[in-house]
Order: sequence, then structure tokens, then C-alpha cells
Amino acid sequence: MKSILIFTFSLLFEDCIFSINSIFYTHNYTLLKKLFSALCFLGHNKDKTNIS
Repeated sequence: MKSILIFTFSLLFEDCIFSINSIFYTHNYTLLKKLFSALCFLGHNKDKTNIS
């Protein structure tokens, strides 16, 4: 029963994220893309052993 609730919640959560994404996609896509790439860059810099 618990797993069904978690599964339903995750589906609803994904749907919510998708709605937010579609709103941002039309308005601030480039800004979000820059922010995301900056976060990825910072994340890769923290892990010095995984530089390709």
C-alpha cells in the first residue's frame, strides 16, 4: 500500500515539475539553462577526481 502511495505521489510530482518546466521553457529557458550549466560546472569542480 505504501509503495502505491509513493508511486502516485511521484507521478503527481513529475506532472507538477513538467508544468513548471513548460512555463519556464517559454519564458526563462536561456536563463535556466545558464543557471543549470553553472550548477553542473560547480558540481564538477568540487569533484576533482572526475575531470575528463
